[in-house]
Amino acid sequence: MIKKSKRTTIRFALTLVSLIGMLVCVISATVFHFQNPDMTELRRFIEFPWPTIGAVVCLVVYVIVKD
Repeated sequence: MIKKSKRTTIRFALTLVSLIGMLVCVISATVFHFQNPDMTELRRFIEFPWPTIGAVVCLVVYVIVKD
């Protein structure tokens, strides 16, 4: 079994990484939006899906760690 202090440290690290990853995804999507203002939401998702996928993964990690 993992000691409680190690578990707390791992949870804190995963929470921090997921929040920073979410911020990076938001910044990346915003920059891409300003570089290509004529794209619709669906075309933007098809052309550059990584911020959306990364945001979903970060959100899932955050929800799992939060419990």
